[in-house]
Amino acid sequence: VQGPDLLGGKDAVEDHHLVQGALEEPGLAVAPAAGQAPRFKPGNIVFSYRSCDVIGVIDRPSGEILWAWGPGVLDGQHKPHMLPNGNLLIFDNGTLRGYSRVIELNPLTEEIEWEYTAEPKEDFFAPHISGAQRLPNVNTLICEGNKSHLFEVTPAGEIVWDFVNPYVIEGAADNIYRCLRYSPEHVRPLLAHSGQSAAGGRLVCSRAARPGGLGAAAGLGFVDWGSVHKMCAAW
Repeated sequence: VQGPDLLGGKDAVEDHHLVQGALEEPGLAVAPAAGQAPRFKPGNIVFSYRSCDVIGVIDRPSGEILWAWGPGVLDGQHKPHMLPNGNLLIFDNGTLRGYSRVIELNPLTEEIEWEYTAEPKEDFFAPHISGAQRLPNVNTLICEGNKSHLFEVTPAGEIVWDFVNPYVIEGAADNIYRCLRYSPEHVRPLLAHSGQSAAGGRLVCSRAARPGGLGAAAGLGFVDWGSVHKMCAAW
């Protein structure tokens, strides 16, 4: 990847945490930023060099870096990806800072329009792995990977669902690299394979399931982790 002005004077950077993702995802409308800045057009690639605290956009046909941002603001980030509103959601690990945060960045103004941190800030800290996902109900699902901790927050930062993975294998790393929420429609074929229904398949080991959260009966279904383990063993 060429880009000495964008990557701290380096002609090329190698990073084993490089994450690539197209700016156009199935089921999403073309992001508004694409209409205002061609560099954010569908088909280009969002990348993350976490060791350089840099995210950016690559032109797929040419491989040219069209936009980059992050040094002095980000700290060992993961999973930058574009939202339907044209902003980027980023898990900012804070590896050297000592606390993590999830931010929503407007790539046109380069301003942070939303941020989640804990109180005190050090209570939410994943120095590596982890990620976040904006949900259809406008809440954000967060994976604090090194603690196997998944939780959902409202735009105001209130935690409405909280879960720590209880499935620990002796000798294995007790963490979760990433978490994604899937709709009942998406997981229905998987559940059918196990003889269950999407309506009955829900996450079963949450610490709390409050009104409006993922555990509420608002049409947001989840797979029973025990069933997933059984299916994987069967396969």
